[in-house]
Amino acid sequence: MFGGMVLVTMSAPQLPGISHWKSLEQGHQECAIMSLCSSNAIRKKMIENLERSIESIFQLYDEILTGDKRKKFFIVGINDSHIITSSHHEGGKETKILIDSIKYLANIIDDNKHYTMQDIIDIMLNAGLPHHSMPPRLSGLAKEFRRRVGGFQSISHYKNSFYEEVENALKGEKWMKNIDNYPKKPGKRPILVWYYQRNPNVVATALSRAKGTCEQCGENAPFKRKADESPYLEVHHIVPLSENGDDTVDNTVALCPNCHRFSHYG
Repeated sequence: MFGGMVLVTMSAPQLPGISHWKSLEQGHQECAIMSLCSSNAIRKKMIENLERSIESIFQLYDEILTGDKRKKFFIVGINDSHIITSSHHEGGKETKILIDSIKYLANIIDDNKHYTMQDIIDIMLNAGLPHHSMPPRLSGLAKEFRRRVGGFQSISHYKNSFYEEVENALKGEKWMKNIDNYPKKPGKRPILVWYYQRNPNVVATALSRAKGTCEQCGENAPFKRKADESPYLEVHHIVPLSENGDDTVDNTVALCPNCHRFSHYG
């Protein structure tokens, strides 16, 4: 785990029904899949997509390696314009580094090229940006930012690509010819998940209100939870959190799994 982001792995997704292939879940998680492709074009595109989200990439007390890989330093403050670094969590020398400088350097550095600290200073001066008093820290943040976001693709991109392959396989019954060309044991890819810190009391209130009955179809919960024998229902946000919906009781409904899937894919 780094910077509040959780590293898990994901195998190929289970297919929903044919009519659902192009319906991508817009639920409560924002995800990114680490791409096996590391081209500069993809890195640049993803950095551009995440330029306004640098605060979510770095967290307080992240430990970062300097650009010359000689020392480590810590992030002790983040605001709208600067990241504040220190050689120690407390009491070390603090340096403010402009976020725009980190973004600029992350966009132009070449992973295969060695840069001296004078190179970094010259790059920033030529761009009219401050190089700060600690170019090794600026360079280290730029490289770490690039490493964390440069090779990522969105979950929607991955799903769209996979379902397009499925649809292509159905054309002319290509699946009959190619089904044995893949390994029997599916591979895995690392995935980074940003999740909403939901209020557990909202979920508990919605489940209590439903009293074991789906609030959409009116049927009883299809089974009981193994852990505590309570009726199994899923709490769904009417206006998704990803669309700026509120995490409140009024914006939730307790659904059976079938109705919950329908609300996303139907």
